[in-house]
Amino acid sequence: MFDFRERRRITSLPRTTKKGNCFLGAHAHSAGLFCFALSHEMVTICSLPENVLETVFLFLSAADLIHCSRVCRYWKKIAERKRLWKNVDLRPSKMPFKWLWLLVKQYLGYNLKNLQLEGQLKLQLEELTRDMLMNLKQRCPNLKQLCISTMDLNCIAYSILPPSLETLELSFCVLHPDWFSDTGIPEDSFKPPRIHHLIVKNMKDFSDKHLVHICSRVSLSTLIISGKCSVTDYGIKMSAAALSDVTHLKLTGYNVTEDSLSLILGHIQKVLVLELSFFRFMYPDSLSCLSGHKTLCYLCLDYCLNLSYERLVSLCSTLPALLSLDLQRSSFSSEELQIIRAALPKCTVLIPPNR
Repeated sequence: MFDFRERRRITSLPRTTKKGNCFLGAHAHSAGLFCFALSHEMVTICSLPENVLETVFLFLSAADLIHCSRVCRYWKKIAERKRLWKNVDLRPSKMPFKWLWLLVKQYLGYNLKNLQLEGQLKLQLEELTRDMLMNLKQRCPNLKQLCISTMDLNCIAYSILPPSLETLELSFCVLHPDWFSDTGIPEDSFKPPRIHHLIVKNMKDFSDKHLVHICSRVSLSTLIISGKCSVTDYGIKMSAAALSDVTHLKLTGYNVTEDSLSLILGHIQKVLVLELSFFRFMYPDSLSCLSGHKTLCYLCLDYCLNLSYERLVSLCSTLPALLSLDLQRSSFSSEELQIIRAALPKCTVLIPPNR
């Protein structure tokens, strides 16, 4: 580390040494000039303006912000500003869940918009509780997005989530079958949330019952079901009519056949983004319901088999609003991908970089 007390000695060094090594001399001379400029006033992090220090704090995690608030009163004042607690991500910090109580009572408040939580499902620890969610609802009335990962949610229900929620993301969580229903909810409970965006990733417990219940309660604009879930043809058929307002649909075909796919595609007339993955039996007529669709802008086909490139080109030619076709994880050969790209000049065709 550079010693500022040695600035006088370093500034007197020549730019070159006797052996002609000019690098060391030039480096020492530059360091000496820098120290000479700071000779009258030493700049430290505490001497930075409040707005600059606040910008630095924006790049810190929630755990680091709490530690900074305990350094001094000046830092505590800045660390508790509402701007720093607008988007709170507790996943990378691996904080103990008891810290969430501290965050809710002291830091989180009216300005919170996005909260991301990660539990420790394998350790079977007490995590989200009803009392904690009730406090969160009272102190954070403007919470719009809640992301929960690796957590056992059997002790709570969907209806006690903050009513201001618009986006709910669940991944690797455990749910009981009636989690989205009104079963067992007291009459004096708060108004349940009416989410518009539901994102489910790798949820083995997410079944047909969950999908049917949530679609009967709210009108979804975004439905993303990715990874290994337990949704089958029955759930798709029972909820297809309720998904008419969906603008972004992502569906994984592990347990869904092409008949159910055709049914749901026939109902989503407002869809803008459509992502289909792991449909092992994508027959020529599976996507025929999309022919002439006027709003579809983005189409992604990941690992969808038995789909000919001729049929795909014929379909995309009837989509006037299609801007992007994502085939980066498709089974088409290099020659077929080039033919598709040449046949759709007005559409950006995304292909694997090695093809």
